[in-house]
Amino acid sequence: MIEFKPCKNQETTAIANGFMLHSSYNPSREAERYVENLSILPYEDTIILLEPAISYCLVFLRKKYPDKKIGVIRFSDAFEEFNKGFDFVINHFDINNNLDEILFNKLGEERLFSVHFAEWEASKNAFPELYQSAVIKIKESLEKAKTLLVTREYFEKKWFLNSLSFIKYINKKAVIQDKIKKDVLILASGPSIHTSIEIIKNNQEKFSIICLSSALPVCKYYGIRIDLCISTDGGFWAGQHLKHIAKDTILALSPESFVSKKTLEDNPILPLAYPDGISKKILDLCNFTNTFEAERNGTVSGSAAKFALKYFTGNIYFFGLDLANGKGFQHEQPNEIETNNSLFDFKINSKEKRSYKSEISEGSLKIYRQWFENNSFENRVFRVIDSKNKKLGSIKDIKSSEFKQICMKIQQSSTTNDIIMFEENRACIKKLTNNTDQLFNSENLQQLFPLSSLSLKHSPENSDLQKRLLDEKNKLLKKLEDYCNE
Repeated sequence: MIEFKPCKNQETTAIANGFMLHSSYNPSREAERYVENLSILPYEDTIILLEPAISYCLVFLRKKYPDKKIGVIRFSDAFEEFNKGFDFVINHFDINNNLDEILFNKLGEERLFSVHFAEWEASKNAFPELYQSAVIKIKESLEKAKTLLVTREYFEKKWFLNSLSFIKYINKKAVIQDKIKKDVLILASGPSIHTSIEIIKNNQEKFSIICLSSALPVCKYYGIRIDLCISTDGGFWAGQHLKHIAKDTILALSPESFVSKKTLEDNPILPLAYPDGISKKILDLCNFTNTFEAERNGTVSGSAAKFALKYFTGNIYFFGLDLANGKGFQHEQPNEIETNNSLFDFKINSKEKRSYKSEISEGSLKIYRQWFENNSFENRVFRVIDSKNKKLGSIKDIKSSEFKQICMKIQQSSTTNDIIMFEENRACIKKLTNNTDQLFNSENLQQLFPLSSLSLKHSPENSDLQKRLLDEKNKLLKKLEDYCNE
């Protein structure tokens, strides 16, 4: 219960749970002194107030810090009328809400470390549980941001090198001339695909078939025809899966993906391009043309869904899209990860022990499910699955028996490859050596070395940090020269 009362100077104060949230004499002067004593560092470009109640301090913050973004975390809906003037408002009325995720999604990993969180002492006392919950969740969002920055610091350099290899070694590009007027099967490697393998084989000529790289061994083993394989993963295991791709199979690939030189040279590549990032700038500088737009997300199955929605007109049926752990193998067999892991099984660290760990750990599966839950699929995407499984938002689940009935109504049509043409890759990687100033400008360096750049922003006079960033840049320049001289 929030109570509002007049002050001695005719302004208003508020009382919450027996605590005065502002001075009973002059709330504006109190707020002015609060801002005078607030010390914001130069790199902190955002100020977030933890429940400033009637927000008297906002006008003084705007005057002292005109270039800063100012947001607020509210502990009560009683102060909604005082939200005007803030750049953003985040409600934290419930200690169980996902404040950490809200902060992360709104600000991102880099900007989170440029935020000054300012507490209003009176609210800290008046809302102790909400305050403690907010502090814990702010720390959790910062930990998540730090983890992601460390990960990006490692992978951004690999994605840069993958992009150089992509441009250098592709011989033949695949180009979709027009939207493909067919229904699509997208094959993932979840174990639920097993019950549908015969139905897929018996009806494969009626559909375009997109295979995720992890499902390649399954398709190869069961003799399932593939129109297109898709891989967007920059990690080592994606390259391992691609060992099973047939030489003439079209591979839809992002520049950042991990793939062998031989696969790039031997297979027709349908180039996927993200609208942002260093890889897009590399493609543009090299005049790499006829790319197909891809959407960034955490899972290749999501990339495949968005690709199919954009370039095919029919319905899209997912198989093996379990996104949930279960008993036994977590992937349909054969699977390259299982094959490699089994080489290290022995009496103490047995296959059973390894499988059990997978059964009880969700890993990134929850994040992948949330992505599907939070996206729209035009009522064109279905998941074929016979087992009970967690729903994926607007995607409708159907049984394999229902899919069999759908197949009976579809007539065999022209092959997908009738709509795809091929052209020689004429992009020139050597153009990068003439544009190193553009390639390694401050914006791109910040993306390539996000953690180091952020650390330097916080400590601009740190000579060790400056040297480390310069050394890392020179290493990439040397790698670029090596690619160009090969």
